Amino acid sequence: MKARLIWTIFLGLGVIVLLFSVIGSKEIFATLKNVNPLVILLLGITVFTITLLDSTRTYILSKSLGARLPFKVYLENTIMGFYFSAVTPFAAGGQPFQIYHLVKNSVELGKASMIVAAKFISSFTSAVLLGILAFIFLFEEIKGIRLIGPIILVGVFATLAFYFLFITFLLNRKWIESFFSLKIVTVPIAFILRKDADVVRDSVKDKVENYMNAFETLWKSSKKVFFTIFILSFIMILLTQITGFLSLISVLEDTNLNFFKVIGLQSAMNMIVYFLPTPGASGGIEGSFYIIYSGIVGKSRAAVSLLIWRIATYYSTIVIGGILILKRVKNKRG
Repeated sequence: MKARLIWTIFLGLGVIVLLFSVIGSKEIFATLKNVNPLVILLLGITVFTITLLDSTRTYILSKSLGARLPFKVYLENTIMGFYFSAVTPFAAGGQPFQIYHLVKNSVELGKASMIVAAKFISSFTSAVLLGILAFIFLFEEIKGIRLIGPIILVGVFATLAFYFLFITFLLNRKWIESFFSLKIVTVPIAFILRKDADVVRDSVKDKVENYMNAFETLWKSSKKVFFTIFILSFIMILLTQITGFLSLISVLEDTNLNFFKVIGLQSAMNMIVYFLPTPGASGGIEGSFYIIYSGIVGKSRAAVSLLIWRIATYYSTIVIGGILILKRVKNKRG
């Protein structure tokens, strides 16, 4: 994990340093001097609001399923979930950790899985909706982006296909049970857990049953909760895209940058993140951001805004999450 984390940080920063060296220190420093501190403050508030919204989603879902914990537990769940998403390929580590963390805090496994799944589905749906809107209104613009335009369009199509397949699979109890009954799935799990494959298969079926029951209970008990979570998720994803816009206008003397255009481009760009295998999509996401916006705001401004954006939304997550993990390890040892 340590080696992967170091590699991730160096990969992302390496791309930024390379861009800085190509552009020239004189232009970069001139741009840095003109960074608007008020916009940076607004960017920080936006990132904090995203964290609060995610914690609030967990709180609402937990409460609706009869599990009540102090809000600071939900806040910790969010921050550390973001951390594990940031340091694992395809952002795959965040959800499993959040489930583990909730279970450790006395939430039943089925309910914990439902909470995290409901958050993921609503966030994914919101991201897909924004991606579709970007695809509809900015198709020609995206297609014309040098080097990566076609890649982004392929990413949009692939994400849409994956989304509809995922939702269909997730809501079909028989499909889930059949999938987890396959030997190709149960045997590796049994090997890792050092348990009999039949025991693992039965255990998985029980967990799927608990998960689906929790989902049905939540839906029947309060449809308002579902819609509330979706609205919060949509706002959260929209704010995530707005961080890119704020990072860009922080280095601009005039703020005539088209808000909706940037939100659309950010939404489309983030659709390809799911298919970048490096933790935090490091390397690819930096290159994509620079290529997209250097033609709009200029090379030096694009490079500096890229650095600001990644510090605010990615590296700060690693630092704060890392501090929390060190604190937990220290408390356990103490």
